[in-house]
Amino acid sequence: MNAIVCGQISNQSLEQRMADDPRLRKNFLRGIPMGRLGVNEDIKGIALLLASDASSFMTGALIPLDGGNLAKNAGGSHPGMPEF
Repeated sequence: MNAIVCGQISNQSLEQRMADDPRLRKNFLRGIPMGRLGVNEDIKGIALLLASDASSFMTGALIPLDGGNLAKNAGGSHPGMPEF
């Protein structure tokens, strides 16, 4: 079994939370090298790979889909983190 491990994927509820507290969006973006939150369409490519024969010899893979957050700082962006 394989898994797609998503970071911050934008949705209506999250957008409302960020509108209520603009610091939240800024905090998320500080930890994402790509400079944006994910969108539903970002999941399609890796999902197609995992559903296809191209991944027939993959097993036990946890695939991060996080705009580079894990590679940058192992999820180290958090509330209370010093400003840059």
